[in-house]
Amino acid sequence: MTSVLEELTGASSFKWTIPQGTVGNGTECTAYLGNDDSNLALQILIVPFHESTPVSKGSVQSVYNAYRGKKTFPLLVILNCTEHENYLYGPIENSTLKGPFNESHVYRIASAALEKEFGVEARQWLVQVLDAHTRTQMLGISNSGLFSSHYIKTSASTRNDWKIHANLSEKLVKLKDRELISGLGFRIHPNGSTSLLLSSENDTNRALAILLERSETFDSTSARFPISPVADGLVMAQQKEVPWLVVIKGSRIRLYSTKLDHGVGRRGQTETFFELDLATIDKKYEPLLTLVFSEAALSPSGTTEDLLSES
Repeated sequence: MTSVLEELTGASSFKWTIPQGTVGNGTECTAYLGNDDSNLALQILIVPFHESTPVSKGSVQSVYNAYRGKKTFPLLVILNCTEHENYLYGPIENSTLKGPFNESHVYRIASAALEKEFGVEARQWLVQVLDAHTRTQMLGISNSGLFSSHYIKTSASTRNDWKIHANLSEKLVKLKDRELISGLGFRIHPNGSTSLLLSSENDTNRALAILLERSETFDSTSARFPISPVADGLVMAQQKEVPWLVVIKGSRIRLYSTKLDHGVGRRGQTETFFELDLATIDKKYEPLLTLVFSEAALSPSGTTEDLLSES
């Protein structure tokens, strides 16, 4: 049976055989390289695993070490057992073994990682995606105290409007930046050189948005943001008296509240957010895109407030 992982593409690919003295010795694997031209490009190693022994971190780590040697490039090892049982190890040393995942989920993670321009960027993104999954057990979702993760995982899909939002969100998950914002139903107005005001059809301001450049991160200072995009964005949103801040970087979209009392597990204002990564999100959670981030959702009596009250 053909595996969807065989459809992966990178800047290049080649075969590698597990050496003697390593679990699975003699097994032919496939390695894929990311786009970085340096010796620090991301590499992804697909390892077919049909051993009778149980999967363990030690066995996967031995393959990781045998392939990587003393080099320092980021490496993600994918242990492909069956269509519904795949494990991930990496992209840094001494990682925890993540899984099991379905092949389709692994394919989306690997594809998105290989598309990153630099190995460092791919490594950081993979660490964030896999850590978020560990916290929420929901692929492509990072919930940092805004909603109840338990509610999102177990009860949100019982809403009467869930299928409506599934249809709406399905059309938007491939969009980015301004196209995504427009698709979510907002009118867009420039707000200085670093942000956008998002309004309804009747020009009621709903949120402030920041579109991050490739070199920028959510929480670090940059040439455009003296403190950080999130910290500076929250200040600008409060000045404009809008209740929400939306920050987008590539396939990732985050929502922050400007209200100090918003969030079921409220942390610091810059640390309380809800994020979807549209490149990796499990299809069954796609309805959350319009349920949380759309113009209608962010209205005073919209579905975002519903989710907060139901969490």
